[in-house]
Amino acid sequence: MATTTTTPPDSTASTTSTISSQSYPISLPQQSSLPLLFVQVTRLRDSVLLCLGSPTSSTSSFALMNDFSVAFPPMKYPRSNTTTSTATPLSRSTPQSLLLSNKLAKRYRTQIYLSLDLASFSAAASSSSLNGELDPMLWFEVEKGLLNVLDHVLEKANLKP
Repeated sequence: MATTTTTPPDSTASTTSTISSQSYPISLPQQSSLPLLFVQVTRLRDSVLLCLGSPTSSTSSFALMNDFSVAFPPMKYPRSNTTTSTATPLSRSTPQSLLLSNKLAKRYRTQIYLSLDLASFSAAASSSSLNGELDPMLWFEVEKGLLNVLDHVLEKANLKP
């Protein structure tokens, strides 16, 4: 009996793929009465999954993918100088989710999955909430805090230009 050994061609060399996940608090200046916001950043091979929310207590859980969208980075067409990007809902998505995921995909030039759970945060911020959505000034602070975290975290992953 003869045994044969085959070696895979060089074109199928093994690659390493890592997935990392870490949670970070988002600081909101001058909003000490509001609950803490956290973002969980999961770095995938060619994309990033962000889960942004605030549990109301230590026993409550995050409603993952309740408000879920995905955005693709801008594509440059070879015959023009225009760039286009797109965001699409993957579940019931608010305009805030779609706009934020699109903005992040443009900024970091990578595919962004964004899951928002701001229900408990919005309830605590009822004086700063309009029709269940955050007041624009408070939303601006949330975005700014998120960008501060992501600039630090994603820059390490070489996702920021």
